[in-house]
Amino acid sequence: MSNDLKSTSALTPPRETVHLDPARVRVGGINPRAYDELAEKDVRELADMMRTVGQTTAILVRRIYDDPNFEFELIAGARRHKAGSLVRAEGKEHADFLLRAEVIEADDAEAARLAEAENRARVGISAHERGTFLKHRLEHDYSGVQRALAEAMTIETGLLSRLIALAEWDERFVSAWGDRRLVTVQDAVAIEKHYSDASKRTALLDEAARIAAEQDDKRRDGKAYIRPTEVRRRLLDAIGARKAEVINADAAGAKGIPLLVVRSKTKKGLSLYVHEGDEVRQKAIVAALQKALEKLPA
Repeated sequence: MSNDLKSTSALTPPRETVHLDPARVRVGGINPRAYDELAEKDVRELADMMRTVGQTTAILVRRIYDDPNFEFELIAGARRHKAGSLVRAEGKEHADFLLRAEVIEADDAEAARLAEAENRARVGISAHERGTFLKHRLEHDYSGVQRALAEAMTIETGLLSRLIALAEWDERFVSAWGDRRLVTVQDAVAIEKHYSDASKRTALLDEAARIAAEQDDKRRDGKAYIRPTEVRRRLLDAIGARKAEVINADAAGAKGIPLLVVRSKTKKGLSLYVHEGDEVRQKAIVAALQKALEKLPA
C-alpha cells in the first residue's frame, strides 16, 4: 500500500486497481488542488521520474456516470495526473502511458473527506487551496455548519475557520502574494481580524495592490516573488498593526518614550518614527538616528 494512501485506504479500501488514460479522468470539484494553476515546472521532475522509473504512487478516483466525456473523477493525485498527462504529450515513445489508479465507490461527501485526508498528509497542498475546497464543501454538503464539517473532516474548528477565511479574501488582496498557493495559515492568523474590519480593509487593499504590481514585475522578469513573510509585514505596517521595533530606547525622553523608533527595514530603506515631545531637538534626533543605524544589521 502506498504511504500517501494509508489514511484513506484504512477508512475506505480501494475496490480495484486500473491503468487508465489521464484524459478519461475528470479533474475539479472534489480534488482540492488548484489544477489549472499547476504549471509544467511544477510537475516536470515528477513527469521525468514517471518516464524513467514509472509511477510509484497511484491516484485515487471514483467512477462517474453523468458525463459522457469522462469515465472517472479525480479524488486525490492532481500532480500525478498532470505529470502523467505531460508524459503522454511528450514524444511518441510514451504516447500510450497509462496512470495507475485505485478506484473507490463514494458519494460527494465521502469523496471530499477522503480527498482532504489524503492531501492533508502530503507536502505541497496550500492553505488557500484547502480553504477553497473546504468552503465549497461547507456550502454544498453541510449547509454552512462549520462544526459538522470539522467533525466530518476531523479538523480542529479554529483551523477550519482560518482556512475558510483565506478562501473568502478578495482576489485583489490574494494577488499580493503573487501566487495564491503561497498564502499560509499564519497569514490568516495575523491578518484576518484586520481584513474583517471595514475601517482597515481599504488600506490593506491599497497596499496589496502596490505589492501585487511589484509581484507582476518580478513574474515578468523571471525573478522570485517577494517572500510571504515580507508581504505579511508590509500589509500589517500599512495599517499600523505590527509592533514597532524600538532601536534606540536609551535616547528616550523623561517620560520614557523612545525618541526614535525603526518601524521597518527593507532593501529600499527605513521607516522611522520620531517622537514630537518638547525634549526633541535636532541634535538629539541626529544622534539617535546615528545610534539606530549602528545597531541595524548589515
